[in-house]
Amino acid sequence: MMWRNGLKHSYRSINSNGIIVSDFIDEISPIEVIVKRYCQGTDKNSYYDILENENIVLPNSNGEYLCGPYVRLDWRNPNHISPKTRKSLNENPYYYIYEQAVGKEEFFNKILANKLCAIPFVDKNITEDLVTHLIDVKQPKLSALKMFMIIQSILIEYFMKNKFHQTELSTYNSYFYTDEIGKLLMNTQLNIPTNLQELWLMIRDRFAEEQLEIKIIRQSGRSLCVKGEIIDQNKFCKYFDHDENIKLSLFPSKPKDMPWLLASKRVIHLVTFETVVKNYPTVYIILHEVADPNICLALLCRKGACIEPKKSTHQNKSLIAAEHVSHVTRFFEQININPSTYHLDRVTGSSEGYLVNTDLYLLADAIVESYLTKTTNTHCTLWNGVVKR
Repeated sequence: MMWRNGLKHSYRSINSNGIIVSDFIDEISPIEVIVKRYCQGTDKNSYYDILENENIVLPNSNGEYLCGPYVRLDWRNPNHISPKTRKSLNENPYYYIYEQAVGKEEFFNKILANKLCAIPFVDKNITEDLVTHLIDVKQPKLSALKMFMIIQSILIEYFMKNKFHQTELSTYNSYFYTDEIGKLLMNTQLNIPTNLQELWLMIRDRFAEEQLEIKIIRQSGRSLCVKGEIIDQNKFCKYFDHDENIKLSLFPSKPKDMPWLLASKRVIHLVTFETVVKNYPTVYIILHEVADPNICLALLCRKGACIEPKKSTHQNKSLIAAEHVSHVTRFFEQININPSTYHLDRVTGSSEGYLVNTDLYLLADAIVESYLTKTTNTHCTLWNGVVKR
């Protein structure tokens, strides 16, 4: 899971008995990184009446945090220290010898539960300000949040829907955590702070870094300034011209504007969904692509609607709102729908709004992430996939 998704780790292998082979790390930070989505355990027992505070915890939600999952840093303390030396008990060379001699239960009752011999000393939360010179605070946050979503995507759907056998060979370099992040960001019940939203978006913005060796650096707040940094020059030159003095200029743009920018030579490369640029005249060649099983160009309809396009006639045409006219037209050709029985209105955004706000339109197209639009819009549902990638 970690290797596939670009998370650095020391593990080499793990067997069915839980025995791990890993690299040896000389210096281990005393910081433990924890992700919490629900106010349970330490949080519930540490903060008085926190579950009753609707500015922090969603009401009637089993303690789900209003801000979404957050990262907490703990200072790792020994379980028990000596009341005399204030040192960890297990640093005593006779600790494990005595424990083995008398047995764990007697050792606990006689030593660890005895305040004259041992003082309980659990992990404690520590502020980020104190550890900025000890660890890179931002990177552990990104890694922990990403790992949280990777594991969640597996526990919720991966094994339940047997996705391994269906998709493993075609998606060998990714799991389905991006879908979980998308659902989190689209959850209207939550009020995720801007700084956490930026972290989630950074986790998702990985294609350029993992595939093209370009690190995209975004500014905080509402700044639109975007900078690029080449991570590995040799890998970068696999797709781009070799020039040691090259300087990257990155321009955020709506996908539908990108073909024009490329055709007019305002930019020389695009990083985008191929589904979008294929809707326009071919002015490009593909340097590199990675199929994303989560992305689909789909036709949406109103919930409960009965869609029978073959029953439409020249006198009674179906009206369809479409951003991707070429794809939709080709799709109807493939399923043998007569073009004289429907009319495509080309729109430039939020096409599903034409289903929600008026009864004139029968269908609307939309690029959805794992059919996210379908699951989050209470008025629309998926009718058919047009382009599945």
